[in-house]
Amino acid sequence: MFLTPNRRYVTLAGAVLFLEWTWVFLGSPGHKDILSSLHSQHKENKDIFDYGFVQSTALRDICDAVEWNDELIFTCDNNSGSVADVKNSILNCLRFTIAAGGRLVTPRIIVSNTSETSSVDSATQRTDFSSMFDLQHFLMSIHLSCPQLNTYKHVGDVPPRAWKHDPLSLRPEDLQSPFLSSGIPRPESWGGEFHNWLDNQTTTREPTSGLTVVNLARSPPVYPVSSDEELAHEFGMFLKVQPEARILATSIFHALIRKHNIDVADSSAIAKNAYVGAYLGSNDAAADTNHPPTTLAQRILNETLATDLKVLYLASTDPSSGEGLAADASKLGIFVATKFKLLPASDVPALQALSPEQQALIDYLVLGRASQFMSVGGDAFGWSVALGRGGKWRREGGEGMEGEVMRDSLSRIYGKKGDDQFASCLWP
Repeated sequence: MFLTPNRRYVTLAGAVLFLEWTWVFLGSPGHKDILSSLHSQHKENKDIFDYGFVQSTALRDICDAVEWNDELIFTCDNNSGSVADVKNSILNCLRFTIAAGGRLVTPRIIVSNTSETSSVDSATQRTDFSSMFDLQHFLMSIHLSCPQLNTYKHVGDVPPRAWKHDPLSLRPEDLQSPFLSSGIPRPESWGGEFHNWLDNQTTTREPTSGLTVVNLARSPPVYPVSSDEELAHEFGMFLKVQPEARILATSIFHALIRKHNIDVADSSAIAKNAYVGAYLGSNDAAADTNHPPTTLAQRILNETLATDLKVLYLASTDPSSGEGLAADASKLGIFVATKFKLLPASDVPALQALSPEQQALIDYLVLGRASQFMSVGGDAFGWSVALGRGGKWRREGGEGMEGEVMRDSLSRIYGKKGDDQFASCLWP
């Protein structure tokens, strides 16, 4: 839990948080074994996707203007989909919690179930936040940027003095705050509207505890992030990809530049004159564009040739969809690379231990460093990579070009009109 700072307890709180996060990060024997193996294998490789805690002045200003309510707690346990879907859903949950002035239970994530011992009819499982993102980074960045926001790992971690009855008897699903599929027309007034909704929900209910727990549903792209223009540039940095995926992505990035003699320094900057990144997406997404998949693949190759770069890092939700593109690329002198081709054999077990959604974290990172990036519209993944590279969320330049819905100096998205929810409602 993070409380509003009190100077007398700063040192003690810091020690407690360090011990708690050490347990969270290394407590799972399975994760500890994987991490130890990866660190020993790649101790010579710097984690190029790591960065420090976020200290957002923009978020601090927002939090300073909020009227906080210690009896209101938000949970958001149904975040699912690609890393882009989950990222946006969690950030919306955090933003709505702040707008309402409540407390936050660490969000949970639903991923594909890859356990051999799991029930055959259980295709998914709800996992901890750390399955995709760095929990320590998230909590400390919130603490530094919005110290008024108290956070908990579990609902049961709320101090007992706050409860009138056993917290386990609460049913958070009894109070679900829906997200409007049509979007949030007035973000600045959402907090007041939420409290009006909450009052209507609770007037006919007999209170069972001293706290009100509200379960926020999975959030689609509904929040117009341009309304938080200053915050939008850094809000996505609160969600840093978890360390296992970062280490594997670093290994793949280094293998890519070594294999093709690319002179690129290890830095947080986008690689210049190095390689092109492309994300094909699902077949459904490709069908939503103005061009059939074969024409789309040819366009990607033509754009790659125009960059005068000979290496194309390719990612897709369907590995077979890139086979034809790779064959055509080789005839043009373009080498198509994937994480499976580049990953050293010693790292394959670590990759296979991850769910498909977790494996996609690696593509998300490597694509983000590409000199040029191309993707198909129709889903959040490609849009999230493109918007995060340039820190832009508005469609600027290139509008009106055939088959392009987004283009800037670093990225382009092919598709047709109708992706406005991604262009305007995804946090970069």
